[in-house]
Amino acid sequence: VTPDNKSVIAELEVELQWESTDEDEDLLRYDLYFGTSSSPVLIEENLEENYYSINNLSPGTTYYWHIKVKDGNSGVTIGQFWSLKTQWIMKVLI
Repeated sequence: VTPDNKSVIAELEVELQWESTDEDEDLLRYDLYFGTSSSPVLIEENLEENYYSINNLSPGTTYYWHIKVKDGNSGVTIGQFWSLKTQWIMKVLI
């Protein structure tokens, strides 16, 4: 999983990545939950890729996310909850 859980990132954009496998080798689809609440909201459904980029994050903010994995046989697995935090951006005026 990228970024690591509880990472502090300097950018205001992030590419989330995750891994999963299916014993039957069914096609997997992913629902991405992301937000500032420890119970993040669904932001993207039925992703086929195991990555997703998010832009326009706010500085000094903690974000939470998790993935729901679905296979072709109606199997569903809810992944671990992860968090990341963006750094504050300081501007120095001269």
